[in-house]
Amino acid sequence: MVSAENWLSLDLSTPRGSLALHRKEGALRQLASVDLEGPHRQSELLLPAIDQLLRSHAMSTASIQRVVLCSGPGSFTGLRIGFAFAKGFAGALAIPVETIRGSEARARAYFRQQPGETVTVVTTLTPRSLLWERFQADSLTVVDGGTFLPDSFHLSADAVVTDARFHIDRAYEIQCSATLLAEGVFERDTLQESQTKETLIKLTPTYTGGERFEPGNG
Repeated sequence: MVSAENWLSLDLSTPRGSLALHRKEGALRQLASVDLEGPHRQSELLLPAIDQLLRSHAMSTASIQRVVLCSGPGSFTGLRIGFAFAKGFAGALAIPVETIRGSEARARAYFRQQPGETVTVVTTLTPRSLLWERFQADSLTVVDGGTFLPDSFHLSADAVVTDARFHIDRAYEIQCSATLLAEGVFERDTLQESQTKETLIKLTPTYTGGERFEPGNG
């Protein structure tokens, strides 16, 4: 019999941020998701939003078996808040934290909908700075990338995925969210893709993904 796990996912890489609650029991089922109400207010809104999310499903913090966290790219302040929360929350409960890049989660969401060999994912870093990363479908690894100014981007022959803050004609808009993070980690688990394993003490905002942080002191 497959044991059930409740996952709490956080994406604080965008100005608003989002949370999601999932149950993994063979398949992954979303129980709820919520967007934080105001931009750049993650530190103020995060804990009340998590409390309300858990209470709405008659859960407590002890009901969570895994935390899923966006490791970047995105808001430096938001990511630091997310990592600080996850480290304290997961450490107190002795549960693992899974990190995944928001751009990887968006690339995985694209490939679940569209066939193709590569996709270029564009992420807004600041109003005057954007990051592009080209992902290979067979490995979901970044094969090329860099930063650019908004007015200097030229649509390539590849499929392009943008976020809600940067519009390009003929591009697909997929915003990073806590839901996409959980789906990306679940897909990674299902495909048994290898990932680095570290202890929770090393959980810091490295802005890279694909890591699992386990309870422990070493």
